[in-house]
Amino acid sequence: MEEATIDEAVWSSVIEGAFTSKAEAARIIRQNKSPSNKSEQMVKNNYQALLYLARRGARGWLYGNGEIYTAVCGKGEITFPARADGILSVFCLGELAAGVTIRGAHYSVENAVLTPDFPLGCSNHFIGRPITVSVERGDLLLGLHEVEE
Repeated sequence: MEEATIDEAVWSSVIEGAFTSKAEAARIIRQNKSPSNKSEQMVKNNYQALLYLARRGARGWLYGNGEIYTAVCGKGEITFPARADGILSVFCLGELAAGVTIRGAHYSVENAVLTPDFPLGCSNHFIGRPITVSVERGDLLLGLHEVEE
């Protein structure tokens, strides 16, 4: 699912006029590298925009190719309405996300610690119940993915 997250950053940026590759987007996002050109900056801006809104109590959404992304920041919570199917992925944005809880999904998580290289929240499934995701400290990127038939 990390690949899908990077795809979304690239896709949204290309729509805005960026010329970049998935490999370059991954480098910028995973390693928190400074962009070296306008296209790389567009990729990073999509992630930063979600965090900016979330840290101010607003909710931003990135849409593209059957996927939707949003962010939840420290002491934050979101509940997604019940769905018969679909996939929810939860990624750490930054060094650490602590006190991560996922309830109502196929796999529940209580008070977990996520890091960028430990994607515990990937590919969780909707099972007809609302899903609530919360974090006590740190930032999360949440991705909703349609199930392909």
